[in-house]
Amino acid sequence: MRRTIGYTSGLFDLFNVRDLDVLQQAKSACDSLVVGVWTDELAQRVNGAPPYVPFDARTEILKGVRLVDSVIRVDALDPVEAWRLVGFDTVFVPSPGGVPTAEEVGSLLVGTEVAVVELTGVLDSTSPILRSALGHDDSRKSVA
Repeated sequence: MRRTIGYTSGLFDLFNVRDLDVLQQAKSACDSLVVGVWTDELAQRVNGAPPYVPFDARTEILKGVRLVDSVIRVDALDPVEAWRLVGFDTVFVPSPGGVPTAEEVGSLLVGTEVAVVELTGVLDSTSPILRSALGHDDSRKSVA
């Protein structure tokens, strides 16, 4: 039987319960999970602000998570580029808050036979105490 390769990507800044839930849901639906970590530059373009935790540290954190089989660098929100690099069968998009959305990912991957799975009911990581301590600006997008 062929092993399935799953893929998800995100910022994974200040790794939290939402990030863990995304990884758990994705890993439960594939044999091997590849995680794309957004570069600091991509985070700046998407969110309008740099991440709190630098790219190299976020990458090392994800490499240490047992659910993750491999980690790749993501410089652009282009699932086709990631698919060409990884060759995944399924892409997992958390909802709400997936950037790009599952619908957008699906439209970009038309013709690849990649299954797009929207992970619904993902746990919320909103912590008023943490947001306040960090001086969180509510205009920043909150993405995985």
